[in-house]
Amino acid sequence: MPTPIAVLILSFTITYWLAQGLLRFAPHWGLIDAPGERKPHRVGTPLGGAALVVGSLLPILIFASRGSNLWGWLCGALGVGLLGLWDDRWGVIPRIKLMGQILFALFPIFISGFSINSINIFGMSLELGIFAIPFTLFWIVGITNALNLIDGLDGLAVGAALAASTAIAILSIQSGNGLSLLLAAALFGGAISFLIFNHHPAKLFLGDGGSYYIGFTLALVSLTSLQAERSPLQEVPMLVPVVLLLYPILDTLWAIVRRMKAKKSIFQADQEHLHHQLFKKGWGYLKTIWLFYGVFAVLAVISAALFWVHL
Repeated sequence: MPTPIAVLILSFTITYWLAQGLLRFAPHWGLIDAPGERKPHRVGTPLGGAALVVGSLLPILIFASRGSNLWGWLCGALGVGLLGLWDDRWGVIPRIKLMGQILFALFPIFISGFSINSINIFGMSLELGIFAIPFTLFWIVGITNALNLIDGLDGLAVGAALAASTAIAILSIQSGNGLSLLLAAALFGGAISFLIFNHHPAKLFLGDGGSYYIGFTLALVSLTSLQAERSPLQEVPMLVPVVLLLYPILDTLWAIVRRMKAKKSIFQADQEHLHHQLFKKGWGYLKTIWLFYGVFAVLAVISAALFWVHL
């Protein structure tokens, strides 16, 4: 059996098994999302993102070759997952969460040498120089939070992960990046397993632990999948990952602008995201979620096409 397939199956199985356990025990451990004014659900729902985190991490540890590229992602992804899990259980003020995300984003930068040194947009190359590390941090932390922000509708963030990981797997095969392919396979297996519990009406929510982990992983592999394994990130065709993750990016930018115009903290949650608006205008869950699944699929195809034509 090819290794990526084995990773996908194992990730699916472990995530499913752990999700079943969390469905039963999470409420006893205080891992539950209670109903609230800015929340669409009417009953408390267990938070099971830890199942996805552990379920997709373990197969990588079993099958991936040990190296700095692996450990940089592993330490950072596990770190943001634990940070989110802590927030799910006990709560963390936004400033501390942001500082923690920046700290864990430094792991792949300094352990694995993951740094966006130059980017290519429409054939024009731009050397980032001293701005390489700040830009890399901005990308990782930004995407980590963007996936968290779209996790406001049952199955939405998980659906984004499925579409993105599929595209990343294809890009990894094209570029010959074996580690990125394994990470995409693990994320896909864990996400499709978790969706069994997360589709409407959700039995489990991702919580910050799960959504941070997904965002962090996508931020890295959406770039590493574009180049051969162990190659430095040079001449990154930024349109590819930007298009792939376009909805979370635009949704986050609009949320920041919206809250600043209302003179609110950019960290203050609301129900003004596009998926909330469509749902409240009577689209219903199925119509809304399938619209976004279609958008995610189209963006995945476009991003792969952009890579193939070397934009």
